[in-house]
Amino acid sequence: LARSAGHRGGGGGAERRRRRGALRCDLLLRPGQAAESGEEGGLIMELTIAHLYPDAMSLYGEYANITVLRRKLEALGVEAAVREITFEDAADLSGADFIYMGAGTERRQKAVLNAAASLGARLKAAVEDGAVLLFTGNAMETLGASVTDAAGKVWPGYGLAEFTTVETDRRDP
Repeated sequence: LARSAGHRGGGGGAERRRRRGALRCDLLLRPGQAAESGEEGGLIMELTIAHLYPDAMSLYGEYANITVLRRKLEALGVEAAVREITFEDAADLSGADFIYMGAGTERRQKAVLNAAASLGARLKAAVEDGAVLLFTGNAMETLGASVTDAAGKVWPGYGLAEFTTVETDRRDP
């Protein structure tokens, strides 16, 4: 998200929808996007944040992380919209620039994996379209090939990476 504004690649999300520029030196335009000047000559950007399963994956008050991120972006002149995606939603990630999932209990992590088994393909498509992912705590484990719980049951992950997670009963300080 915070990369040097001098780097620009080709292809990507510009075909999917039109964006209006980027913050000067603070945020990078997606590859293929062209910046447009605002009325006062500054650059403007709109950013859509998809907050996945805030009702289940909010062990440490993850809503506050999203609130702080949105407020910081708005203070920088970025129009930020947060779209909460719950179990009842179809998890439409189209148009999402930034996708966030916070930590949850191990039980809720498995509920998310079970309920959203098809989310992996949609996450892959969003990443290929230029979206940035931030999964914190044990939400990160869902991005791998699988999560094996302490009882030995294997839960398929979203498959964005080849790693696997094996839980144990052992807790280290």
